[in-house]
This record gives sequence, structure tokens and C-alpha cells, in this order.
Amino acid sequence: MDREDRWDQFIIERREMELQNLNKVSSLVVEFADLLEKKGVDLVLDLGCGVGRHLHYLARRGFKVIGFDISEETLNIAEDLANEAGIEADFVQGDYLDLPFNNEVIPAIISTSALHHDFPENIAKTFREIKRIMSGGGYLACDLLSTRDSWFGLGRALGEKLFLNHRIPHYFFDEDELLSIMKKINFNVIKLDRDNIVEVRGGNEFRREKFHLIARKILSQYSPYPSNSGRILT
Repeated sequence: MDREDRWDQFIIERREMELQNLNKVSSLVVEFADLLEKKGVDLVLDLGCGVGRHLHYLARRGFKVIGFDISEETLNIAEDLANEAGIEADFVQGDYLDLPFNNEVIPAIISTSALHHDFPENIAKTFREIKRIMSGGGYLACDLLSTRDSWFGLGRALGEKLFLNHRIPHYFFDEDELLSIMKKINFNVIKLDRDNIVEVRGGNEFRREKFHLIARKILSQYSPYPSNSGRILT
């Protein structure tokens, strides 16, 4: 099963659950939207938008939004829901590993419940792609699984911090690793918190913990990326 097929199957199996959660907005997204409003940023790329719950919230706050996902099945649902809700948004299908956007054209990126679902080498490449497409001084917000999450160690071990659960890879971060990644891609960390919730499944309680990260790409007089026409999509 390739990457796109895996996520197509995932949304088919979880469609009803995803629809039930459509109005549940992460506190990270609310905080990020507040920051972007203060900074005068009006365009946000939702990387791994799923069926669009955060895309809806951001659009209602007045942002121009682009929903990006690897799954065509997911984007079909997201586009239908946006049309039904009167939400204006653009939708783009593709893979994180080769984002179909020009260099340094996206001023803000949000990604929730997405980037940790991959192998570490792919996650590293995705962060490099985020750096490439983000304009200087742009803002990033994402949540990432913590090694203190109750699911750490569950499923089939594929690495020290990588486990296959429900046919989906789950990679768990520690704080030093995240700070190191941000330094390598030339981002200043504005905020790094641990978000905790208690999840009940099958009568058992699990403490779920994610990092909530907000960072800003450092402005530089020198850019390693060739200039372009200003178009967003390649």
C-alpha cells in the first residue's frame, strides 16, 4: 500500500469520527490565529488538512486558506463540506516530501495531527520543504507526539521512537530533538508547550501528550532558493 492509498483507506474507515470532530478546534490553532492577526498575516496553508476542521475555523476568522492533503478521498470530502458551509478555500493534493509550491511564498503554515505520522527521515525532509516554501519571517504552528504520550511503545516497533499502529506510523519526539530540528531549518521557537488530554477507549484511560510548537523562520539577506514570479503553486 503506497502513501496515498494508506491515507485514503484511513479516511474511509474514520469518516464518521472525523465528521463528528469537525467543530473541535485545537487551542494551538486559536492561539496561532490570534498571533497571525496581530502580525497582519492573511494567508494560511493547512498542511494535512484532513476534512477541514481547522480550515473552516481559519476561514471564518477571515484568513485566506489553502487545504493540502495527500489523500484525494479526504480532499473530496473536505471540498464538499466547505461548499456546504459556504467556506471559500483552495484545495491542493500532494505529498509533503515534494510540496507543489514555489519557493518562499507561504507566510504561515499550520499542521495538526499530521507530521508525526511518518518515518523520521521523511519528517526531516518535510521540515526542509516547509522551510523552502515559507517566506522569510513566516510562521509555523504544529503539534507533534511526545515520548511521554501513553501510546508510546504501543504497536509494532519500527525504531526506537517509531511504532506502527492501525497501519499508520507514529513517531514520538522529545523536546531536545524538536529544538534541534528548528535550529537546523533556521526557525526561532516562539513557544513550545506540552498539551495533555485524557482519552478513554474501551473503558481504559490514556494520557495523550503532544507538543504545541509555534516558530518563525529567521529573516536572512541571503536565500538559498532562486527567486520566482510570486505565484504560489508550481
